[in-house]
Amino acid sequence: CKRPLLLVDKSSKAAEQKFESSQCVSSAEVLRQVSGATEERKLNPELAPQGHGFVQVAGQEFPRFKCPEQFRAEIPAAGQLVMTKTARTNLLSIMQAVGNPLPLLIEGDTGVGKTSLITECAALLGVPLIRFNMSDKVTIPDFIGKINLVSENGSMSFSFQRGPFTKAFVEGKWLILDELNLAPPRVLQASETALDNREIRISDDSNAEKREQTFPMSP
Repeated sequence: CKRPLLLVDKSSKAAEQKFESSQCVSSAEVLRQVSGATEERKLNPELAPQGHGFVQVAGQEFPRFKCPEQFRAEIPAAGQLVMTKTARTNLLSIMQAVGNPLPLLIEGDTGVGKTSLITECAALLGVPLIRFNMSDKVTIPDFIGKINLVSENGSMSFSFQRGPFTKAFVEGKWLILDELNLAPPRVLQASETALDNREIRISDDSNAEKREQTFPMSP
């Protein structure tokens, strides 16, 4: 069973640009449209430091991600997407796919707003987001992580520094990979293996006692 394809085309983008400002509502306004009669269910980012709350899009309510305090700075700012009818429909499709094991394929020409939709969805749901540019020069250490020499408390030591994929994989963040088609096959294979096994195994020669680190996938 495959999830339907979500198409974002130039015609919808052109239609959005023609909308008068009085006919449009920003995603910041959507963020304020929170359902629920009790104060506990009303979304107020300033009063919900742990990222609790609900957000409503097109009449449907979605729970926000309970983001740990140390990752809140990585949540994108809301209000960057003009919420036209087309944008609202596409955003709703993406938000409905969150938490569903079936993948959602978003297809469209360059510049029609695919990345913007994902970024806005992360902002509304309060999900930390990492964006990484792929290229044919990207290596597995760049993507997964590598051993670095670090200074701590006046002494030098080796430490494994997580790459963008490992950060998102372990910490439960969303990861946007730009120009994925340019990535070397060996880099993609490393990520596929981790996703299939739901864990990352990394050789760590800097640790004589534990030569391999294992990172489980965030639930």
